[in-house]
Amino acid sequence: RMLLMSAEQLRRTDVADHALTALSNSRIHEVVVLGRRGPANAAFTVPELLELAGLNDIDVRIECPREASWADDQSAHPLRLALLRELANRRPRGHAKRVVLRFLASPIELIGGERVESLSWSRNRLVAGAEGKLRAEPTGEVEVLPTGLVLRSVGYRATPPPAIPFDDAAGVVPNRGGRVIEFPGDTPLAGVYLAGWLKRGPSGFIGTNKLCSQQTVSSLLEDAAAAGELRDPADVAADILR
Repeated sequence: RMLLMSAEQLRRTDVADHALTALSNSRIHEVVVLGRRGPANAAFTVPELLELAGLNDIDVRIECPREASWADDQSAHPLRLALLRELANRRPRGHAKRVVLRFLASPIELIGGERVESLSWSRNRLVAGAEGKLRAEPTGEVEVLPTGLVLRSVGYRATPPPAIPFDDAAGVVPNRGGRVIEFPGDTPLAGVYLAGWLKRGPSGFIGTNKLCSQQTVSSLLEDAAAAGELRDPADVAADILR
């Protein structure tokens, strides 16, 4: 969305000045997002999709060649699927810029000499694994997408912070309501709190993070009101101000 928005639209956001300058001079007119699985498996949020669909000067196109892939995951958000279907049925409005959400597609190779000139990608199908979980499998169909810019956006994994527990399997710091706890175990570490994706994993957007932070702050205030739940500060206020 940011890559396609006009300079006037971007100025109304909190984008950094150097990024605004670069994006204002951009010649990008089409963004193709490759998703290896189907619409039902999409990880973006409903508000993100609504913002994208609400851009009046950008066409949004949904590409998913296999109808079954829309309903393979029963845990899919019904509103997100309904919005994607609506966009898939929307007629192109002839705008100069567009974004394509191409499902069942995996990148294979970057092609070019001194810079990227194209990208080869594979069409996928969904198959059930040993535990019944759906995974993407190449069909053998390969196509080439001309492009001058490739951005990698494949998952997120937190870096274990020093000196506090980390659940490597879940990729989060073990916690209860934002209070960091021993791992393995369930005993809170006095005075150690966290919020955000390190707390709950890579999910949600700004609103989700606000609620997450409120929960952590509430836990901290509860502990501050209880005797012996917080550690004595290692520094005095003057040290912190310096």
